[in-house]
Amino acid sequence: LLPLLQKYVKDREDVVLLKVNYDRNKQICRSLSVKKLPYFHFYRGSQGKLEDFSASAKTFQRIRDAVALHGTPRCALGPNAVPKSLEKLRDDLATN
Repeated sequence: LLPLLQKYVKDREDVVLLKVNYDRNKQICRSLSVKKLPYFHFYRGSQGKLEDFSASAKTFQRIRDAVALHGTPRCALGPNAVPKSLEKLRDDLATN
């Protein structure tokens, strides 16, 4: 699934793809309510989390639909910010 996903978002400047190692980040995954791997979260600036779900290569269309829906231009009031629940993950990824 990862190569398919990387190819799909390769030319999308509006999409940031982060891969998290569940075994090394169990506490963060639990705090983000990851239920089944692979698990996807969609965030948009000050709006925060918009959607989350599990998907596979077989259900890849669900990912495409979410990117199409959440990648549309919108007016957002307020600054873009990293959600509190993702600050530790951001910091951990920056040091690895």
